[in-house]
Amino acid sequence: MNRLIVVGNGFDLAHNLKTAYSDFLEYYLKEVIKKFLRDRSYDDPLISLYNVYSGMTRGIPLDGGNTIYEIIDWLSTEREYFKLEFKSDLLKKSLTKAKTLRWVDLENEYFDEVLSNLKKVRNADYKIIRTLNVQFEFLKMELENYLLLQQVDLESFMPDPDIKEIFTEQIQSDDIVLQRNSPLYLENVLFLNFNYTNTLSKYVNVPPKRSGSGKTLRGETIESLTHIHGQLGDSNNEIVFGFGDEYDEEYLKFESFKNNDVFRHIKSFAYFKTRNYDNLIRFLDSNEYQVFIIGHSCGLSDRTMFREIFEHTNCLSIKIFYHKINDIQDDFTEKTFDMARHFTNKNTMRKKIVKKPNSSFLPQYRKPDSG
Repeated sequence: MNRLIVVGNGFDLAHNLKTAYSDFLEYYLKEVIKKFLRDRSYDDPLISLYNVYSGMTRGIPLDGGNTIYEIIDWLSTEREYFKLEFKSDLLKKSLTKAKTLRWVDLENEYFDEVLSNLKKVRNADYKIIRTLNVQFEFLKMELENYLLLQQVDLESFMPDPDIKEIFTEQIQSDDIVLQRNSPLYLENVLFLNFNYTNTLSKYVNVPPKRSGSGKTLRGETIESLTHIHGQLGDSNNEIVFGFGDEYDEEYLKFESFKNNDVFRHIKSFAYFKTRNYDNLIRFLDSNEYQVFIIGHSCGLSDRTMFREIFEHTNCLSIKIFYHKINDIQDDFTEKTFDMARHFTNKNTMRKKIVKKPNSSFLPQYRKPDSG
């Protein structure tokens, strides 16, 4: 039997990387303020700041200890010193829920903005949609530049053996309710990485040489890695950021608009640029498999892909490695809420999702003892 390991941003967060949306937003706004103070003005597709007079501003929140809320509060109250203009409604709205907004939520917010702006289109003038796309593309570029600063140093980074053990654990018969045809020993493992960073690469083993027949030997596991949403700084596998729910009723209306700008940041069209999606489909079709969910929200902005994974006839089991918030709280149930939206057959869903007593939490990274 095969295993598909779905890896999301929670994996990077478990490794103490500052890759949450609030982390990025804090960095971006601090850079905006720094450039404003240096040049007395700042302007980009999302925001503009103009100095009102040459007096000194008070309490500039640029120290490392300043929270995203302190920065937002400063921008909101220091109007006597500068003029602030939000060009992007997407950015302005996201600031009001910066601490809780996930990347998947931001992608959904973008889709909602497209829908809202389509209602404002008059006489087939899609300029408002093109402006939104320019803003979103700029946000994506800023995100990539930020994440390049957050990546681990692969020369010194050492994988956590407790996390590594999760990836290599044997398939448990209690995790599978549906009838199976495959033996329980683990054959092929595909790491489906939704992150743009390089953290996961040190956890994936170099595939051993196969036997002369080309078949996997009993006890031999072949691992491979697909960066389904691209990699940082890779022009041949550019990052994919946008909306990916072709089953949304509102999305289906897009095709009635005689303008391609509405599709500019729809993930399905980005998948045509590489062979990554083909690699996934071949893996799904090749054999029965178990899915591991590692740090992924399973939100609606990836429903097209997740429905294909979860409802595939070869998918027999879906195991959640949840986030342990504290000794009494975790996000296991929230994960099941999100995953339920990807199933058309709820009876099958109940059989495929591994129950909590058989699941476990994702450990927080601890650097292995080099001694």
